[in-house]
Amino acid sequence: MDQFNVNEMFYSLQGEGSTNGKPSIFVRLYGCPLRCTWCDTKHAYDNKSEMKNITFSDIEDLSEASNCKNIVFTGGEPMLQQKKIHKFINLHSTVDWSFEIETAGVIMPDEAFLNHFHINHNLKFNVSPKLSNSGVSSNKAIDFDIINALAGQKKSSFKFVISSDNDVTELQTLLDRTDIQDNQVWLMPEGVTKDDVLEKGEWLFNTAKHFGFNFTLRTHTILFGEQRGV
Repeated sequence: MDQFNVNEMFYSLQGEGSTNGKPSIFVRLYGCPLRCTWCDTKHAYDNKSEMKNITFSDIEDLSEASNCKNIVFTGGEPMLQQKKIHKFINLHSTVDWSFEIETAGVIMPDEAFLNHFHINHNLKFNVSPKLSNSGVSSNKAIDFDIINALAGQKKSSFKFVISSDNDVTELQTLLDRTDIQDNQVWLMPEGVTKDDVLEKGEWLFNTAKHFGFNFTLRTHTILFGEQRGV
């Protein structure tokens, strides 16, 4: 029986990025190779007692119960379980299913997965490369081969957590070295409280407008704080 190692699974609305507001089932896969200082999902990797197994049927049952067929594989780092994700997608490659994979862009999709990505219009990667404000060294956080492999499709989006002008300068340097297009870039304010997000959000909104980037708030943080499963 096919199983995922997960931290949690729930039905909600997408709260960030290019599909903000879309009804989605979130499958939070367990484990992550990075340790970002501002991470708000440490429960996805730092407490094995919270890890559990779910089957493909468990996802299908929640999909039927919620009348939702947009599946968001998130984490942690979901690409640690990419073979299982790819198998699930292959089994559900019909017009009414869609999939998002939220990844830091530090694990290369295998060739079969990349080929599927190129031909399947219902699969998109939401890539969130970590800048130095994450506290993760650039040699661990940034892999240009992986980023460029994912940037090759217009349906990929790249979300960057921004807290200062220095982050914007670092981002511009990164973009100069990759194939990421400006219309694939989403700027998101760093913050784990409503006040932090809104305070930085006002400044970042104008910054995104100035550079022609997309902008996203953190809807769930604003509405629910650090509450989980919403």
